[in-house]
Amino acid sequence: MVVLFCGAFVSSCVARSSEDADPTEEADNVEVASLALFPTARVRSVTEALAEPRAADLLEQDAASDLEIKFTNRFELTWNDRSSGGRYNGAYYRPLPPDGFYALGHYGRKNYNMPTDTDLVLVVKDTSRDPSRPALRPPVDLKPVWNDRGSGASMDGSFWRPVPPQGYVAMGLVSTRGHGKPRVDEIRCVRADLAAPGLPGDLIWNNRETGTRHEFGSWTIKAQSGAPSGEAWIQPGTFYGVASRSQPEHDELLWALRVPIPTLAKYQSPDVFPRLHSFARPSPHEEVIAVYEAQVPFVLVHDAQYTDAQRFVLSPLYTLRRSDRYVLINWAYNQGTRDQAVSFTHSASEEKWDADAWSAKVGISATMGGEAAWEAISPIKLSASATMGMDFTYTKTITLRTGKVDTWTIPLSVPAGKAIAAWYLQSTYRLFRQDGTEVGTGLGVTVPDSVVFDEFPR
Repeated sequence: MVVLFCGAFVSSCVARSSEDADPTEEADNVEVASLALFPTARVRSVTEALAEPRAADLLEQDAASDLEIKFTNRFELTWNDRSSGGRYNGAYYRPLPPDGFYALGHYGRKNYNMPTDTDLVLVVKDTSRDPSRPALRPPVDLKPVWNDRGSGASMDGSFWRPVPPQGYVAMGLVSTRGHGKPRVDEIRCVRADLAAPGLPGDLIWNNRETGTRHEFGSWTIKAQSGAPSGEAWIQPGTFYGVASRSQPEHDELLWALRVPIPTLAKYQSPDVFPRLHSFARPSPHEEVIAVYEAQVPFVLVHDAQYTDAQRFVLSPLYTLRRSDRYVLINWAYNQGTRDQAVSFTHSASEEKWDADAWSAKVGISATMGGEAAWEAISPIKLSASATMGMDFTYTKTITLRTGKVDTWTIPLSVPAGKAIAAWYLQSTYRLFRQDGTEVGTGLGVTVPDSVVFDEFPR
């Protein structure tokens, strides 16, 4: 299991971006931001639950987690191809993690600009409790991939492929200044059960027209979409490369980290179903019966109010909340002496364009069906995808309507001297920033097969 740890946030995000930057200069020192995904404590009432959107304030760290994750935007230049005469510009950097954390590979850019405050790389710390199965181990060796001999570049550089221990995977190449072999403890490999297959990404740089004897190409790594229910796949921001300018579709470095997104039961009412307590027509909306939350890393959220850098600093975690309540379909009171036939009409309240508009604002897809419920795709440079669990979406059979409102007719027989009412369950989804403000306006979803009835007197 992986946990994103909540700690001190960035106090400033100022970094230069200049084509004329000194190629040996390090990126500006910017503090490390960190995140959290923890189980929740139950609050006392629904009033408390709705009044406090910042779930992180109520949480405790999951002691069973195997990895602690942070993001860093601090780097040290290892090599660039300046003065090589090559067709492309490229530069490579060593991530600078905080104490106790390790990079999973190095970082590449397709220009000479210094990394900005949105150039993020994931770094990890081993928090597993089983010394026989650590979450992280150093590679057993580093194998040479390519060096720049003959390129004419101002700096000497080389690239090395980590060889992981058995049962572990490596997630990116190591770049180094000079042609000598770097230390094997430069990065860490991840236990295989904590990794998910990745995909080939975009070209960073290749050595075309540099004059070197051997070919070399390097590319980003992307996280696949379609993560399992309740899980995010986050690519650390590393790269892969081979001694060829042709991109391979398969490579042993194509991996992403598996990060759970647990559903947190923040409030559950002991009174699950609505009841008729008199002959009078009941309220159109019942009290909220349940509140569930999931904490979503900022890399999976669109938020027009914040830039990428501001989200990294001000809201590294977003809270996606689902609240459930029953909505009255109709009510009937038979004051006669014979049974009375009535029909209740029930219409779905949500439409597809509402869901699409909400998804565009928050970056979380509301297209449901099958195992994939709520899907989020990273809007920033770091590649990631996630799927909210079926426990969060209530059922795996929810289907949003396509431009029309579906209507059902419910025929009923009301006994003499009785009142009867029918309700359906509605789930409302809302996304909150770390400071408690809301992104968008929320989305109401009718839960299928959720109609319930009651009569008075019973």
